[in-house]
Amino acid sequence: SSGINAEYFAHLLLGYKPNVWISKGVGALLIVFLGVMNIVGVKVIAKLLSFASVIKLSTVLFLITCGITVALKGQGEVSNFGWPLSFEGSSTNPADYGLAFYYCLFTFQGWNSLNYMTEEIKNSERTLPIGGMIGMCGVAISYFLANIAYLLLFTLNHIVDTSTIAMESGFAAFGRTGELVMGVGRLVSCLGCVGGVICCISRNLQCTADSGVFPNIMGGINNPI
Repeated sequence: SSGINAEYFAHLLLGYKPNVWISKGVGALLIVFLGVMNIVGVKVIAKLLSFASVIKLSTVLFLITCGITVALKGQGEVSNFGWPLSFEGSSTNPADYGLAFYYCLFTFQGWNSLNYMTEEIKNSERTLPIGGMIGMCGVAISYFLANIAYLLLFTLNHIVDTSTIAMESGFAAFGRTGELVMGVGRLVSCLGCVGGVICCISRNLQCTADSGVFPNIMGGINNPI
């Protein structure tokens, strides 16, 4: 996510794809910034992640709007939904579909991170099941609609080849303004993703240290700044 942030940042402000060192530098600065936010306190990072979640969902809704707008104009790639093309080149090996579902699991990172915060959630017996169900269903629906929007906007080959498809979606529907909206939305989305990973994985290390697997110093909890 940090590397993707670097690509979108450079494309948004400079108009070109950054080299590997710029990507690594931006990614490292992002990790340091979010690490400091986690050290400052849970409330600070929680507010940041909530803000990022709202922006991410708004960006997905805007992406869906882009697809609908282009389709209503009679443009785009409606032919992607034609019967012959939809299944052209599909694999006949069941294992390939199992592997595809495995990769899809990483789209739903809530299942992987939610339980790390159990001890810090109020009424976790009630909150965790409700939050997990709403989150998983919300992500499934929004990402399904987002992929339909991509298929309405671009050819299959273009979707595979590009690395900034979100910004290109905004540009295709609303020009430079749409490109900026999607670019900023994607940046904030990646910010929330990396922040959530740091917030949750640090709890995993703490519990492992408390169990005696890692040194005890890694299980300490500092006072909020």
